[in-house]
Amino acid sequence: SKIKSAFRKLSLKYHPDKVGGDPAAKQRFEAVREAYDVLSSEESRTYYDIGGSQLIEAAKNNKLEKDGPSSVDWTAPLQTMYNGGQVSLAISRKVICRGCAGSNSARCNQCKERCANELETVQMRMGPMVFNQQQEVASKERCKMVSHTIVVNVERGMAAGQTVTFKALGEQRPKRLPGDVVVKLKQEDHAKFKRRGDDLHMNVDITLKQGLVGFQMSFMHLDGRQVFMKIGGMTAPGEVKVMPGEGMPKYGDPTTVGDLYMKCNYVMPKKLSTQQIDWLVANFPEN
Repeated sequence: SKIKSAFRKLSLKYHPDKVGGDPAAKQRFEAVREAYDVLSSEESRTYYDIGGSQLIEAAKNNKLEKDGPSSVDWTAPLQTMYNGGQVSLAISRKVICRGCAGSNSARCNQCKERCANELETVQMRMGPMVFNQQQEVASKERCKMVSHTIVVNVERGMAAGQTVTFKALGEQRPKRLPGDVVVKLKQEDHAKFKRRGDDLHMNVDITLKQGLVGFQMSFMHLDGRQVFMKIGGMTAPGEVKVMPGEGMPKYGDPTTVGDLYMKCNYVMPKKLSTQQIDWLVANFPEN
């Protein structure tokens, strides 16, 4: 990535082994490392945008509570689950405008959303007893709604119900760590194939003649390949033929592939001529 490339370039330039005892170069090297620690993780980048390095340290030391995850459903085509791929989704979320509490600058005046309430600890007296209690108070922070694009990486063989998690991309609330956004996959119906686990199922229409003497056919698979099949002998109505290794790739081990089950359905002729009927009567065995 660009971040890694820039980090390598700058770390080589300012590495102590290369610049000797130059204190300014040493400080620059430490700053480069610290910046990379922040930028290399989307979660830490989000924390830095909200509250700078102080919030990152608070998160590392578990000094702030983290909000729960928010769920987003996305319906994936079966082709994407078969081949794998990436898709960009736009999500809307509320973010804190950093440095805008009490400010009327032009930038801060764009932040017109009310932030979530904060929790404040107050002392309460009940007779001779004094105890601490948390209560919600209006936040002085200012917020705005933004659209954020996330890139969902769908791995080969993923199925409906599986999730992809994006750290710290939930709503930002003052003095709390934002929760995760969890994209839950659903599967779009396919016109030809039905999925059951790692196997695929499809219907094949054949004529009476093909069912009696055999047939050959081809169809386009989910990856665009033309798959050929040849069936010899008789095929009973509703009989299921199996093509090993033509199902779905197994998630986590795409070299392992399920099977394809093809149910053969007879398509009977709508009408027979007199000559055809006479020929069948004369030539077709009774049993």
